[in-house]
Amino acid sequence: MDAIGSTELPHQELRRLTHPYWLVLLFAVAAMLRLSAPNDFFEGDQNKQVGYVMDLLHHGHWATQFEVNGLIATKPPLYNWMAAGFCRAVGSTAPWVIKLPSLLAAGLLLVLLYRLTAHFLGQPAAFFACMACIASHHFTKLMWFARTDMLMTATVYAAIYVLVAVKDVWWKSSVLGIIMAASVLAKGPVGPCLFGIFLVLWAVREGHRPSMAKLRVALPGLIIFSIATATWLLIVMRLPEFRESVLNNELARRLPGSSVKTQPFYYYISHLFTRIAPWSLIGVLTAIAAYRRQENWTQIRFLVIWAAAYFVFFSAIPSKRHDLLLPVYPVMFMLAGLALEQMAVLLARRERAWFPMAAGAVLAIGGLVVSFRADGKLAITIAVATAVAGGLTIAAIRWRRDLALPVMALAFLGAHGLYYHYANVGPRVDYQEFATFVRDVKTETAGQPVLVYHSHPLISYELDLHEEFPDPRDLLERRPQWLIAPAPEVPIIESWTRWKLTPERSFSFHGLREIDATLYRVESTPLVTAAEAEDSITHR
Repeated sequence: MDAIGSTELPHQELRRLTHPYWLVLLFAVAAMLRLSAPNDFFEGDQNKQVGYVMDLLHHGHWATQFEVNGLIATKPPLYNWMAAGFCRAVGSTAPWVIKLPSLLAAGLLLVLLYRLTAHFLGQPAAFFACMACIASHHFTKLMWFARTDMLMTATVYAAIYVLVAVKDVWWKSSVLGIIMAASVLAKGPVGPCLFGIFLVLWAVREGHRPSMAKLRVALPGLIIFSIATATWLLIVMRLPEFRESVLNNELARRLPGSSVKTQPFYYYISHLFTRIAPWSLIGVLTAIAAYRRQENWTQIRFLVIWAAAYFVFFSAIPSKRHDLLLPVYPVMFMLAGLALEQMAVLLARRERAWFPMAAGAVLAIGGLVVSFRADGKLAITIAVATAVAGGLTIAAIRWRRDLALPVMALAFLGAHGLYYHYANVGPRVDYQEFATFVRDVKTETAGQPVLVYHSHPLISYELDLHEEFPDPRDLLERRPQWLIAPAPEVPIIESWTRWKLTPERSFSFHGLREIDATLYRVESTPLVTAAEAEDSITHR
């Protein structure tokens, strides 16, 4: 398929503008804004991923991992392998180390987006597609999020790139098999399903028909994929928890026709236009304009069908979550990149380009307003920088048109930074208070053994522990010096064990996460026999 974008932009300065080093700068700014924000482990199910990594580090469960509450991992282990490897390499389990797989996958996805857009639409559109991607909320969120979505999406687009851009060489099928095996180990069958959808669309587009010759070419990759996937499944299928939790629960409720309560088919429509706003709307308008003018419509139609097929696939799954829509967005960025390229051409010709002017004005005013309302030096600094970047966007349209769109992207990044540092600080403030409680626990206990009992899993993470919550009867065989437990559980524990628990510090809130945890000093008392404990439990 030939690229359809402009092969030569009108001015030399505009050609310099689309150099990839601008993208490196934008990505660095996005990473800095995310890394400098308070910890967001209370958002999403990141505490599960953290628990899986800690289990691998503490107990070496490499095939599948467990949370401290004894629940088996609901996702395959590739992310955990990568994060645990980074933790071993740097000697730390800090949040930034555990999130590194997502950051690296985000960088890889950007490279693939650039190469794929250049293949379909040309190099200038590739530059602007990546610019839109970096300046989108959903990308900046998941690039620094301890979940498997970014890693899986990167594997899907890596396979697509190999399929469409790499010549038919002897090793091509094997590489595709390895990538798809990695996709399964990242997030199960969804990756191969997405690649299969694209493979069908691509075969129809190129006029390829199934044949024995093509099957023989694909055979090495199919063998590699099958062996890698089957080996892991054979290992974990021996665990009854895996069959019950993952196959009978997690996988079954994602199949169309399952009996679980589900969101409506149209659930994702609003998310499509808000999670990466304004780029999804710009992409749709670009497709509509191409259809009306019949300008390069054949090529653009393929991208539209590709995005629509992925969107329908996710909409047909009963269990829906907005983060799952990530694989749809790169195609929307491709279409938005073509629109931004056309805007750049208008700017270079000194013709009217209303979008950067309007975006600059809104971002300048918004940043200025927030700068007077924000608390904290960093949030105020980001708000002022956003206002300045918005103002400079307007100024650049008049005096340095080649800089207008990159500066506008910086202003958008500032707005996303305000989301993490100002607008959505609730979960982060909660985690800071939670981390303060754990630091006080460390100070109070001074390195003495602490037992965590039925409390939030991230308490174990912050204490660098990963011991499964004990059964009440197991408490009889041990007497720690300190115990962290929910207050309502204490009378039961004291009745079972005859321990005297003296509260020292407590933490409780009912927000994004329900947490009730108190640090108790365990007083020395005679050990209770098993018979006495059973008698106590029976009477209760």
